[in-house]
Amino acid sequence: MKHIIVPVDLSKNSKEALRYAVHVARAANAEITVVHCYSLLLKAVIYTTKKGYTEKDAEKWIQKRLTKIRLKHPEQKIDSKIIQGDVVDSLRRLVEVTHADLVIMGCQGAGENLETFLGSTSGAIVKTTNIPVLVVPPRFKFNGINRVVFAVKNPFVRDQRTLDPILDIKSIFNPHVQMLHLGEDQPPAPDQNYQYSPVDQRCDPIRQ
Repeated sequence: MKHIIVPVDLSKNSKEALRYAVHVARAANAEITVVHCYSLLLKAVIYTTKKGYTEKDAEKWIQKRLTKIRLKHPEQKIDSKIIQGDVVDSLRRLVEVTHADLVIMGCQGAGENLETFLGSTSGAIVKTTNIPVLVVPPRFKFNGINRVVFAVKNPFVRDQRTLDPILDIKSIFNPHVQMLHLGEDQPPAPDQNYQYSPVDQRCDPIRQ
């Protein structure tokens, strides 16, 4: 694990996700990029309707937390970006440009429905990204990582490096890892692939 992306929406949940990211990054010697994406159209709607209105300044919010992190952990490599555009598309491009291998974010953003587990943004990112996404449940504060539900649509992957962050988290924090297969039908495995074994937490190459 070398690079962690942390999307933030300035909510309490994203603050806790950033705290998780710092602990994981320090243990794995990875760098962090904190990113806030915004839409001018959404800002206009919020301003005119006052729905979801917030006076938080993204730059100040991010810099306040980065300053605290740098003071407490001066060795930690961390930077930030504020991007205008669709959050899902912007994050996908950022992952490609930075060669990030893990996203850490809150399950719920500001104003989401607490009766659902995944918010609209986290759900969209989980569905569209090609790297693992560690989603932190609401009101969770970092106290180690004891349990991981590894949700997958396809239990086979073509490139083992995709699973490296999961294996790193297992090696560092030694959590119980439970695989959850979300696909209705298991697609045929490619000629060369790796399958994650939740029993012994390793990636086994499989040839057809």
